[in-house]
Order: sequence, then structure tokens, then C-alpha cells
Amino acid sequence: MKVENPAAAKLLIRAARGKRRRPRLDRLVCVLLNSDVFCDLPDGIAFPHPYGVMIHSQAVIGENTTVMQQVAIGGKSVTEPDGAPTLGRGCYVGAGARILGPVRIGDNVTIGANAVVTRDAPDGGVVVGANQILVP
Repeated sequence: MKVENPAAAKLLIRAARGKRRRPRLDRLVCVLLNSDVFCDLPDGIAFPHPYGVMIHSQAVIGENTTVMQQVAIGGKSVTEPDGAPTLGRGCYVGAGARILGPVRIGDNVTIGANAVVTRDAPDGGVVVGANQILVP
């Protein structure tokens, strides 16, 4: 997969990993990219287009996961904090996808563009639309 702006992706990953050490600089990077990544990031995560990405502080993301632009990974509601998603290894999250609530996404799951995920997805599955889970 071709990374359109590798410098921006590296800045976003560094900002997410260094929020405690350089808060002003990292906040500037987040503002420029219109992104907020609060969780710990694993090795091998890829942000080919790192714009508009929002990830909850309690979210868990597996290694070698690809997250496209305008993705939200977080809780269902601000007033009812009920947990955050867990993504397995090797997942692909398409542009504009929303993964909401305490759901478990298995290993090697593909989440299509603009999908809304509020239910668990098994290993190797494909999620499209609103919770339309396709299992190979």
C-alpha cells in the first residue's frame, strides 16, 4: 500500500506516543492533522492518510493494523462511558469507518469505508454498512 504522506503519518504516531513529554508540540501536530490519538499505539500501525483520525484513550489496537482517514474508534456516548473497542492484529479500517463501544474486532478483519461497527466481528470477517458482518 502506498503511503501518500509518510511524514504526516510519522508525526501523528510520534504525537500519540509523546503526549506526556512534549504536550504543546504534539497538540500542534494534532491540530494540523485534525486528529486525536490518545491510546498506546502498537508497532507496525499504519496511517496512510492520517487526517481526521480519532482514537479513544482506552482503545486497544493490534499490531500491523491500517487505519485510514476520518476514522473514529471510541465510545458510544459521551454521557455514558461504557468502554472502548479492541482491534485484533492485521485489521484494515476503511475511510470514514466508526467503531463504537466495547466491541471486539478479531484478527485480520476488514472494515469497509463508512461502516458503523457496534457489534463484535470474528477473525477474518468483513464488516460493511451498519453492522453487516460477512464471514468468509
